[in-house]
Amino acid sequence: MRTASSALLALINGGNRSWVKADLYTFYDYAGNVLGRYTNAGGDLKVNGNLFSAGGPAFKRGGVKTVVGTEVDTLNITLSATPDKQLAGVPWITALRTGMLDGGHVLLERFLSDAWTNTSVGSLVWFGGLVGAVTCGRLSATIPVKSDLSLLNIQMPRELFQTGCLNAVFDAGCTLNKGSYAVNGAVGGGSSLFIINSALAQAAGYFDQGEIVFTSGVNNGTVRSVKQFSAGAFTLVVPLWQACSPGDTFTAYPGCDRTSPTCSGKFGNLVNFRATPDVPVPETLQ
Repeated sequence: MRTASSALLALINGGNRSWVKADLYTFYDYAGNVLGRYTNAGGDLKVNGNLFSAGGPAFKRGGVKTVVGTEVDTLNITLSATPDKQLAGVPWITALRTGMLDGGHVLLERFLSDAWTNTSVGSLVWFGGLVGAVTCGRLSATIPVKSDLSLLNIQMPRELFQTGCLNAVFDAGCTLNKGSYAVNGAVGGGSSLFIINSALAQAAGYFDQGEIVFTSGVNNGTVRSVKQFSAGAFTLVVPLWQACSPGDTFTAYPGCDRTSPTCSGKFGNLVNFRATPDVPVPETLQ
């Protein structure tokens, strides 16, 4: 069920037969920060106190459906964008290729009124969900948005016999304080979008599967997973969308491969290790 404002209900019940309508798109990153607001209207719209720009990419979307019961729907958004069309200061296609929307959220609203200047009626929340696997072309891209109900698609029971720990490092089950393992550093010369050089002297592999959070420069607030760490150099899983400058600061956190030697030797946390590495695999049972 969709809820309309009292002003919009009054307008509808007033018998008006002349309408204007537009889509309103809000794009969020994985942390819930707004990356941009756009509309397919002929001009900018300020609705519910938020300004939606008409100067973004050309959007085209599929339909959405409302059903009785629980069903996961997917909204496909196709956009066309030349390099001058940017999301948070980065060309749209580059932003999508480098994962700016990975783990993000999209909210689609519908603006319906008797005139473009009458935005006091607000909007209708039409669809919202998580960004799926984005497909990019040269100047276009398709963004699948899965209903938030997809979060219910979890394996049950959650306690399984497996060799890898069921906890993720620093989560509630792990109990370790993430802040206690934070390591501050600065970007060194020769860094690129994929490789971040630094003067950190931790052992090779210490930050593997961990993360690096940039705290200054053009990538301030950006988080990237670490594929490999060796000799002070971080190899990122997903490249940055803008190159760092020497001296930009960051905070790095170690990763965990969820094995008992790592849990014990690296973190001293074997008491919270949740796995059964000594259970034989099915192929070896007699």
